[in-house]
Amino acid sequence: MSEIELKFQIPTSQRNALTAAILQMQPTSVALVAHYYDTPTLSLAEQHISLRQRLEDRVWKQTLKAPSPQAAKRLEIDITLAQVPKKLDLNCYRQHPQAKALLKPVLKKKSMLARQLSTDVKRHVLEQQHHNSCIEIALDQGWLITPHKRTKISEIEFELKSGQVPDLIAIIRPWVEQYALYLDTQSKAERGYALLQNQAEAATYQSAYVLKPSQSSEQALRSMVNQCLQHALPNASAIARDNYHAEHVHQLRVAIRRLRTAFKSFRDWTNADLTLWQQQLKTLFQQLGATRDQDALTESLIPQLQQAGSPILKLPQNAGKSVNLSRLLQAPSTTLLWLELIAFSQSPVHQKVDPLPKLARQRIVKLQDQIMHQAAQFMDLSIEEKHHLRKRVKQLRYSLEFSRGLFKDKTLKAYLTALKPVQQVLGEFNDLSVAETLVCTVIEKEPRYWFILGWLRAQQQQVLARAALVLQQFSTQAKF
Repeated sequence: MSEIELKFQIPTSQRNALTAAILQMQPTSVALVAHYYDTPTLSLAEQHISLRQRLEDRVWKQTLKAPSPQAAKRLEIDITLAQVPKKLDLNCYRQHPQAKALLKPVLKKKSMLARQLSTDVKRHVLEQQHHNSCIEIALDQGWLITPHKRTKISEIEFELKSGQVPDLIAIIRPWVEQYALYLDTQSKAERGYALLQNQAEAATYQSAYVLKPSQSSEQALRSMVNQCLQHALPNASAIARDNYHAEHVHQLRVAIRRLRTAFKSFRDWTNADLTLWQQQLKTLFQQLGATRDQDALTESLIPQLQQAGSPILKLPQNAGKSVNLSRLLQAPSTTLLWLELIAFSQSPVHQKVDPLPKLARQRIVKLQDQIMHQAAQFMDLSIEEKHHLRKRVKQLRYSLEFSRGLFKDKTLKAYLTALKPVQQVLGEFNDLSVAETLVCTVIEKEPRYWFILGWLRAQQQQVLARAALVLQQFSTQAKF
């Protein structure tokens, strides 16, 4: 079965107050001792699969967990063991198709799985009703233990036992607002394996998703949002836990940009008001952007400046106010945004048959026509209009990627191939323009930057000429 469960970290300053609030609600308390198994090379952890045996007071259970296609769900196969286990039992999975597929390499090779880590937790559990939905709330406090390290566990989980996801979100909202909880998609097992290997978790990348022509337009948009959340939330969680690197930030920005494109290109595929979410996503994207943009500029331009013989090999720092990214992703406003988007992506949809390929084609052709109109007068466009064209090209690319499954794959690939050089050259021009703005802010105090400014402006002219040619080729070759 698939479980719908959302887990949150509790800020240190709120742990005592939240624990007291839970205990006042007279929960059931249970001691949980769990052992997690994997191969010596951690092959299951690499696939985000966890296999554990857990003692729940006096009952032993064996549980297999794995990712699900839905952002708020995980596949869970739970088996109650008749007696105290002496070793891990894999035979119970041989007749279960999903489990057998997940564990195929292990079952086939008869690999000896060994205990890699453990958890020792006291769980306080209670249930709440909202409308016709039943939600389980579980506060976990204890330790995560590896052979050489241990770390504190203090988190709260909300699981939808029955009913609708919007009811789950409605129960969670006041807890987030009062105790500043922040969403964490990393399971105890994933956290343990990261601790075991003494490394930060890897960034999460966009996964392939295919729309079905039989879907309604509403279903299609919600599917797009779900896919973007699968990309965004693990990266956002890593940043919120302050256990991230630059790629987490980059991938979160890509996911947010795709979300914004889905809402912008296909906003009339739903009756929901998307205005506030669009504004919140725009603000979050901008707040995440300053550090990432600076790093990207340095990476792309400094080698070229070095080759050109520049007397100075650094770009000025952005004078804007620096943002603490972990605090930004921990903020209740950010958490509530994620929850509202999850609710939207998981809400029931009225079954209405729309000619989905026709609707998608209309959006794509409209974007294409707008781009070609601007391309025809590219050299006469203002700087702002050129940047707007770049954003439109990105919107077209993401809209095409969202439309996979609705058109022939060969057609989409050919179109995306033709679009790629347009996006690249406009991106180069944008980098040069941003760098020029940075240099102009310090050039009066730092005369050495005059060389860089001259080089940037000369490069802009070359890139503009190349962009005009690329746009002309795209306009004559690409027709959707």
